[in-house]
Amino acid sequence: MLEQILKDRLVEAATEYLHQKVSGQGIRPASGYPSLPDLSLNFTIDKILQMDRVGVTLTPNGALYPNATTAGLFIVHPESSYFAIGSIGDDQLADYAMRTGRSLDEARKWLGANVK
Repeated sequence: MLEQILKDRLVEAATEYLHQKVSGQGIRPASGYPSLPDLSLNFTIDKILQMDRVGVTLTPNGALYPNATTAGLFIVHPESSYFAIGSIGDDQLADYAMRTGRSLDEARKWLGANVK
């Protein structure tokens, strides 16, 4: 357990270091976190980056493996800030499902606890 905690902290520190080197300011949201709750975005990132080339795979639920791995976005703008997406209503769920080409049930699955 101590080894996994150390790996997680090192990957987080490396990500923050890279963020500072490329931008110096801004945010770095990652899928599955409050400001970007849809973990299925990792599948899109994987299609673009072909993460298996560096030994990273995805679980069926979109989690990265090995666990001490990170994937996200760098948003470089001095006024960018983190925000949390609260619970969404049925109308917003329907709109999100339509925009992503998913059924309501599939959209609800990927958004998880954020749906009322």
